[in-house]
Amino acid sequence: MGAAGLLKAWGNVAALAPGAATLTSTALTADYDFSDPTKLFTDTARTVPVAANDDPIGGVLEPVSGHHLAQATAGFKPLYKTNIQNGLSIARSGGTFRYLTGPALSNLISNSAFTVYWVGKAASVTSNNANTYDNQAAFAEAGGYWGLYFKSVPTLHGFNYDGTDDKTTQAITVGAFMVVMYRHEAGNLYTSINGGAEVSVASGNTADLTGGFRLHRSYEAGARIFDGDTGRLRLHNAAHGAAEVAQNIAALKLAWGIA
Repeated sequence: MGAAGLLKAWGNVAALAPGAATLTSTALTADYDFSDPTKLFTDTARTVPVAANDDPIGGVLEPVSGHHLAQATAGFKPLYKTNIQNGLSIARSGGTFRYLTGPALSNLISNSAFTVYWVGKAASVTSNNANTYDNQAAFAEAGGYWGLYFKSVPTLHGFNYDGTDDKTTQAITVGAFMVVMYRHEAGNLYTSINGGAEVSVASGNTADLTGGFRLHRSYEAGARIFDGDTGRLRLHNAAHGAAEVAQNIAALKLAWGIA
């Protein structure tokens, strides 16, 4: 991306000035920002920055905790796509087996309380398996205990395995960018889309968070490959209250031009 493109992209972030909605950092453990090309690299060592549309993303710099993302296999790297939503760039898997891996999820969240904000879209949803973890994931834990999944109804599911398959269920619009909030607190799991009504389900502590974090890959592979984009993903090791949730959603909607 040239200087003009960078100015266009960061002009959206500059809109988050005092008096406007701003992102909070309460218990923030990871901020994976695909709208910032200075944090995206074609190699796992993060020495070669992305430079053009369709460059493969092999490394993602995480500035908060240093829990970076990587993909060493050339054909499995998500693609860097420029000027996709509100002038901002994203990571795209496009229905092919392209994903990034990170640290054990236990490095990022606890098994009893967390809040996650995801900006992205599902371009198509083709799986409809009974077990939530057998479907397409925007992000997930490698052991199949946790994640944000999609089924072909089409629906979105905040998923948590506490000994049973607990999930929220919300209808989505395929192909539309959205801000998803995914939260666990006090024995309940919550999701919301674009700041709308929260959907909840009772769910205890996550059974296991020792598996690696994955972006655009579920516990399974094959027909469960994610087809879509991620613009930004922020993980917090705490359950945010209603006001903080609303503030973060508003900030992300503003930056990404989501109504």
